[in-house]
Amino acid sequence: MALITWDDTLSVNIKKIDEQHKKLIGLLNSLYDAMLTGKSKETLGTVLNELVNYTVYHFTTEEEYMLKYDFPADKYEFHVKEHNEFKAKAADLVSRFETSSAILSLEVFNYLRDWVKNHVMDTDKQYQDFLNQQGVF
Repeated sequence: MALITWDDTLSVNIKKIDEQHKKLIGLLNSLYDAMLTGKSKETLGTVLNELVNYTVYHFTTEEEYMLKYDFPADKYEFHVKEHNEFKAKAADLVSRFETSSAILSLEVFNYLRDWVKNHVMDTDKQYQDFLNQQGVF
């Protein structure tokens, strides 16, 4: 069962970023499926770390595009702030998961799902037109 299903509403019309968004969604769905099917804590930890590490890689890609094409500074700073807040929350989640016997809760998955969907459909859409106008597709 997928937590998020990719559709065109999630597209930012930039191939490299859309592919990264699809991979992030795939990792999130893999983590969710692993939890639902009772996979070991070790397996969940591996997938969770892969998701967090890939997210950091993806954020770097977005930020590099915004800097390269002179995305407005105030919008860039807001975007980076959201990225940093998510990275801090994700690091805390990983730390709590690794140091306790707690499993990943539906609350955590709802947070991840909502954050990904809202960030992609709102914050990321803010650079879509700008970068498309710069010839980035």
